[in-house]
Amino acid sequence: MCATFPKYFRGVGCWRFLTVALLLCLITLPQVSSGHDSSILTDGDHIWLTNHPEIRLAPDPQFLPIEYFDKQGRYVGIAADYIALIEKKLGVTFKKVQLESWDAVLDKSRNREVDLWGAAVPTPQRLKYMNFTQPFLKLPAVILVRKQVTEQLSLDTLQGMKVAVVSGYGIHDHILNKYPDIQLDVVPDIQTGLKKVSVGLVDAMVANIALATTYIEQGGITNLRIAGESGYAYQWALASRNDWPELNRILDKALAHITPMERKAIHSKWITLERPPAKTFKEIAISLAVVLGILGVVGVLFWNRSLTHQVARRTQELKAELLERRQVESALRESENQYRQLYNQLKFVVQGTSSATGEEFFKSLVSHLALTFKVKYAFVSKLVDREKGLVQIQAFWIGKGYSESITYETVNTPCEKVLQGEWSSFPKGVQQLFPKDRFLREFNIEGYQGIPILDFSNNVLGHLGIMDDQPVQDAPINSMILAIFASRAYAELERSSVEDNLVQAKEHAEKANNAKSEFLSRMSHELRTPLNAILGFSQLMQMRSQSANDQESIKHIIDSGNHLLELINDILDLSHLESGEMILKNQNILLAPLVHNTFNLFLPIALKQKIEMSSNIAEGDFVEVWADPLRLKQVLVNLLSNAIKYNRPSGTVTLEGSQTANDTYQIRVKDTGVGIPQHQLKNLFEPFQRLGQESSEIEGSGIGLTICQSLMEMMSGSVQAESTPGKGSCFFIELPLAQVKSETLPINEEF
Repeated sequence: MCATFPKYFRGVGCWRFLTVALLLCLITLPQVSSGHDSSILTDGDHIWLTNHPEIRLAPDPQFLPIEYFDKQGRYVGIAADYIALIEKKLGVTFKKVQLESWDAVLDKSRNREVDLWGAAVPTPQRLKYMNFTQPFLKLPAVILVRKQVTEQLSLDTLQGMKVAVVSGYGIHDHILNKYPDIQLDVVPDIQTGLKKVSVGLVDAMVANIALATTYIEQGGITNLRIAGESGYAYQWALASRNDWPELNRILDKALAHITPMERKAIHSKWITLERPPAKTFKEIAISLAVVLGILGVVGVLFWNRSLTHQVARRTQELKAELLERRQVESALRESENQYRQLYNQLKFVVQGTSSATGEEFFKSLVSHLALTFKVKYAFVSKLVDREKGLVQIQAFWIGKGYSESITYETVNTPCEKVLQGEWSSFPKGVQQLFPKDRFLREFNIEGYQGIPILDFSNNVLGHLGIMDDQPVQDAPINSMILAIFASRAYAELERSSVEDNLVQAKEHAEKANNAKSEFLSRMSHELRTPLNAILGFSQLMQMRSQSANDQESIKHIIDSGNHLLELINDILDLSHLESGEMILKNQNILLAPLVHNTFNLFLPIALKQKIEMSSNIAEGDFVEVWADPLRLKQVLVNLLSNAIKYNRPSGTVTLEGSQTANDTYQIRVKDTGVGIPQHQLKNLFEPFQRLGQESSEIEGSGIGLTICQSLMEMMSGSVQAESTPGKGSCFFIELPLAQVKSETLPINEEF
């Protein structure tokens, strides 16, 4: 600017006299007051404010640069400056309530324990209990990724990725409502989210650009970049409880009376520091050229000396800036190396414990835990008694090896707080804080950090922690790292618990099955002895009695006794099959004689019920199969008996046989009965299933087909069924053919 003047006017004096001139001009400008302006409120507004002398403001405690509490507990930030202006314009003072997190602010607001927010974005969830003013600040939400990710991203391309968002923030609700396929990792604060992106624990983070930039600079994170905009813009407004609509109207009036100059001053203070355009200074310089030209003569006298001082001072400043920049770059490189080492270590932990289970897994976990934190001691425990606070140590690393598993009470120890579900950190002096803890004394522990192992319902299953005889580092990232180890420990505790339950259930089932088999075996003898006597005497009475009525009664006794005997035999067979006590004698047998003998047994029964039976298996066929002849006949008897029992009057039963392409022989038993509905076929071979025939006059136990299926499987065969309601059913069995034709067992007629 000074170049517009003659050279004898140039120099420091130019700026000094320009400053004086500007001050003279500013003195003549009209003054703008930002004090209390009662004209913006109605009488009703004043009355309402008088009746509500205490309005509680709860800001986000860590929302740089929008709003936060500094180290002295002062409420500062963009929103804080707006609140200060509103307080002046309304003539009120809001009570500032400092809470530990934004989630706590939301909870207190829902319970009406606070009345006002300094900066928030309206969402459907928040509108249920808060009113919002017109927005006073607008900033975009951007997508942050590691520099290795080169492509441009949007919320549409993030679907299926793991994305960090801050709990309770507007972008959280926006993605939850409109992009449900994005896998959200909800973090308590932006620092945690940025660190997770930096070390690769999540793929990306969505946050507003001002907040993200501030924390990236504070945290010294150098490996992140902006991959795109989310399409969502934060439009921050004041929010007040919706049962006080008057307060929202008053706040809107106050915001409307904040001048553009006041808004610009706030934004320039927190978001960017812009120099006034050169054109403005040039115009001012031209307007004051004559005055400055006269006064500038004096300035040339000081030019050379002042210039020398400026050059020296600027040189020192540049050297200091260069040194500071090198220190920052060195710190950033060190931080990046730490995060890279941490990522590699965590990756190594996951790979190192992925194949281990049980005791081996826990030992590997605690050794890696100690290695990660460079401490002497690390442990993982399982909670065994919640009321007593009793835990059992699953693995304990003690520097050069593992300690034996122990059980101890956590009362009056640093672990007590952890088992209540809280992160616990005592970087130093833990032994003095818990003098009754004998383990702290025994190992001379100075620092301790522990975290609970939680299930999906946030129930405490145990805990893990680190200890050392030196102070431990109290870094915010420690809790995140321990949480990763805790999640791995939870998975193994859950797996081992399920495995233990399965082993116990198996043992109980085996005991119950053995008891059942023993009971049936003993009862069979006790039941058969009197039953055989009943059948024997009934047959003698049948031979001696001449009365027709007596003959009919005796016949009922004999039929019922035989049915009971068959039922006992079926139950015993089923018990032997389930317990594995039944042994089959599989061998090569000629199939046709066995089938023919079994078929002939049912001809009289079928004739009596006017059912026609036919077979295409000739008695002279020389087909050999691999089976137990006694048990194969038992299967055929059951199928033919069912085909007759469940047939319609004057129906037919057909027995067919043919060789398949799979080196098996298939026997089919077809009937023309009522059939079985399709939805009941799946239960056909279940024990004690009679498929609706329980109330019919047809006798049966519901376990015959179950026995048939087990016997066929023991003969390397199978049994299946097809049925059409109203037309009949077809049961078919398949048996393996004899592989080597050798001596074939002749079929005894007694079979």
